[in-house]
Amino acid sequence: MLLIFLDIDPAEIDVNVHPSKIVKFANQSEIYDLVKGEIERFFSLMMRILFHHISKLKMKKLKLLKKKRRKKLEYSNNNFFRYK
Repeated sequence: MLLIFLDIDPAEIDVNVHPSKIVKFANQSEIYDLVKGEIERFFSLMMRILFHHISKLKMKKLKLLKKKRRKKLEYSNNNFFRYK
């Protein structure tokens, strides 16, 4: 769902009385560009946030894997090597 609030001078709007309720703006291309730009900016921001969180999760996972791989081989009292 998307809700857009436009604060426009009523003189710039032509509302058709036809049942299809077509709304025309005097500066239609400017409004289109404005709305399109805001939607693109919103999704761009959401993608950056998403990639940031994904990269943080990947880093945590890599750190855990490195910890598991860094098991130290240690000589025990009973003359056997064991992983610690």
